[in-house]
Amino acid sequence: MDAILVIGGYGDVGKGAVEELLKITKNPIVIGGRSEKKGAAFLSKIKNPRVTFQKIDIYDESSYVDTLAHISLAVMCLGPKTIDFAAYCLETGIHYVDISASHQIMRALGDLPSAKVLGTGVLGVGICPGLSTLLVKELGATMDEVTQTDISLLLGMGDAYGRDALEWLVDNLVHPFYWTINGTLKKQAPFIERRTIPFKKEGKAQSAYAFNLADQQIVTDTMHQSNVAAFLSLDDSFMLSALHFLATIRFFKLLKHRKLYDFVLKIAGSSALSSKNASSAFSIHVKMKGKKGHQTVLLEKVLHGKNSSEDTGKIAAYTASKVLRKTNKAGVYYLNELFTLQEFSEYYEKESRK
Repeated sequence: MDAILVIGGYGDVGKGAVEELLKITKNPIVIGGRSEKKGAAFLSKIKNPRVTFQKIDIYDESSYVDTLAHISLAVMCLGPKTIDFAAYCLETGIHYVDISASHQIMRALGDLPSAKVLGTGVLGVGICPGLSTLLVKELGATMDEVTQTDISLLLGMGDAYGRDALEWLVDNLVHPFYWTINGTLKKQAPFIERRTIPFKKEGKAQSAYAFNLADQQIVTDTMHQSNVAAFLSLDDSFMLSALHFLATIRFFKLLKHRKLYDFVLKIAGSSALSSKNASSAFSIHVKMKGKKGHQTVLLEKVLHGKNSSEDTGKIAAYTASKVLRKTNKAGVYYLNELFTLQEFSEYYEKESRK
């Protein structure tokens, strides 16, 4: 039986993926990463003969070319900055599941020449994008026409976010982005436009700010919706307000200077670790307006989860297991193009709003 490779398997997301794969598959599992020390420590902790370590640097072709013949599927639990490793997998017939939240990376993979892609690639896997886009798909299926979709993500600052996750946050605070509104691109500055979102049925609605979540582009591209907006909130109100204030004074433009960028990244990591009253839980709120027959319809649903990093890994693992069992055409797909929300019901709690 061919093995499943988990890149970054000793990280927070990767650990969740490995532990879930041990439960739901019988395949050997290979942890791929640059640090033999971290790999050995994880193997010592997990103590399972099905799990081994292979030294792989996804940015060094010589570390993986011609060494993956025993691998049937690779799960990417990092935020890759290039598509070289993914392209190698797909072009050699290795299936590929990716948790990256970067739409630039997803789009580049989607642009691979179809004739060269021999494996099945699934992108936008995790909570947001992932569960979020599946929820949009489910709600949209109940309408004849969708006229507006707002996607909001609440992240718990008590989670153990790795460097990739922190870089994703900081990078998206630096650069403006575009929403598709009424079929035209509208430039947005991150963390300026504010909404109040009722993430919890009981209690006060929380502030959320315009943010470059990949969900906006995925929904626009795959579900052909022309009015999609995305917002981010944190369960630490002080940090949330601080980010909004810094955005209003255009502080984040200064992060183009590498030393200041690295300093802010360090501060963000320590702030997350010391955040008071914060949890590792997450919530995804989707509000959708549309038409059913001659009636205007407004729907709201919220998904709740216990741990954003761990659950991202579990969702990636489940996706991998399904890809191995399903007969899929070779090609690159988004999660919502192959799966339904119901298939992932074990990994969230759903709450409907009227």
